[in-house]
Amino acid sequence: MCFYNYSLTGHALLFPHTLNVRTYHTAPMFLFQETKPKLHYNNQQFEDFYNGWEREEYDHSWESVKCLTWLKSVEVALPQQKSEAVLRICATAAPPLT
Repeated sequence: MCFYNYSLTGHALLFPHTLNVRTYHTAPMFLFQETKPKLHYNNQQFEDFYNGWEREEYDHSWESVKCLTWLKSVEVALPQQKSEAVLRICATAAPPLT
């Protein structure tokens, strides 16, 4: 495993996924973490995902965590029945980070 990590990241104890998160992600993974400043990406899809969708989905509130957990559980339980009503449940969540 260390050889694999070293060949991909240059460090034996640094996992490729960890390097990816450090390099591209600007939204925090946990409530107690600070949001990183927006990064500029030369690829428009990266720009839209990392500075748009990813940051909008996480707004540092417990209400947001509850909402996203509920939405994910509904998607798992009812994968064929995604409706606008399900998406409107979290419409009252706090505004996204800027």
